[in-house]
Amino acid sequence: MLRTFVYDPLGQQGWLRPNHLHPPFNNRKAREALLHVMDQVTYLALAIGQSKYYRTCYSVFACGGSYAAQRGAEPMMKHDLGRARQLVKEAGYDGRPIVVIHVTDQPLLKGAGPVTQRRLESIGFNVDLRAMDWATAITVRARRDPPTREAGTSITPCSRGLT
Repeated sequence: MLRTFVYDPLGQQGWLRPNHLHPPFNNRKAREALLHVMDQVTYLALAIGQSKYYRTCYSVFACGGSYAAQRGAEPMMKHDLGRARQLVKEAGYDGRPIVVIHVTDQPLLKGAGPVTQRRLESIGFNVDLRAMDWATAITVRARRDPPTREAGTSITPCSRGLT
């Protein structure tokens, strides 16, 4: 059987999914702080490697698609860590741990957890990195129960193409 490479012109779009039902990400300012620390180039370089195989895209919707737009993407383009730290303080973050889910069995996602941990710690969040396989990650991510003080709320760096 002959196999051919099928090119998807829209590619895959990575997402960072905070649990917005519980503190601190139930506060708009805490979620906005995330926009200021997300650096696509860092994530793509670690996940893909060679820059000829990826491109940045500052749009909520897939670049090249009919809904692609850069409106509201300025925080992701500028990476203002000072503004992100200020937003974390304004959100009233109390130091409870933020659980970052680190998927270890999907090559595209393997680098996202540690990068997210470092980026969040750089703006003042207390981060608990939890390594797990993909099946466990989607189960943990789907939970809607209030987090315990020890567990904290979760954040999932993941790719739309794998969900």
